[in-house]
Amino acid sequence: MRDPARTSAAAERRYRGYIQQAISCVSAAVLYTGPAPNDAPDEYLALLSRESPIRLTTSEGYELRLEFMQLGEFVPDDRFPGETRVATRAYYYALTDDSSVVLIEWHWDTNRHPEPHIHVPALDHPAARRRLHVPTGGRRVSIEQVVSWLIEEWGVRPARADYSEVLADTQARFDEHRRQD
Repeated sequence: MRDPARTSAAAERRYRGYIQQAISCVSAAVLYTGPAPNDAPDEYLALLSRESPIRLTTSEGYELRLEFMQLGEFVPDDRFPGETRVATRAYYYALTDDSSVVLIEWHWDTNRHPEPHIHVPALDHPAARRRLHVPTGGRRVSIEQVVSWLIEEWGVRPARADYSEVLADTQARFDEHRRQD
């Protein structure tokens, strides 16, 4: 069912709500919106977790952490005159172990490095001469893809029984509304 957003507040609530559903598949962490970091444009808003980093546990009992931030801005929704949407302009997700060692990071920032990419610390070898940006095929990586990967590949314990349905639903919404702007 479509959830119209005729105001910025409604667009923010809808945006936060869908991402919250995806995060709820692995954690009870609560997301909130606030001002963007100082180095981001003034019109951006930040989507953050009150629990930062988000604590995760694998089925084998390993402790992992998920750092999460998205930056967005309010834009007119061209598909629905008079409505507003939040356009994601940047994201930062990082998976660390319980001692804060970074295992993998996902980055995208339209202002700094507009090509979506990942960082794998094992690839940050001196022979590379600089920190490597591993491409993601020019496609943004959704938080739904990250959460699903954590469950399927890392064995992170789902926080809800219906996680696959929730992730499929929120991923479908992401795909439907994905823009390349």
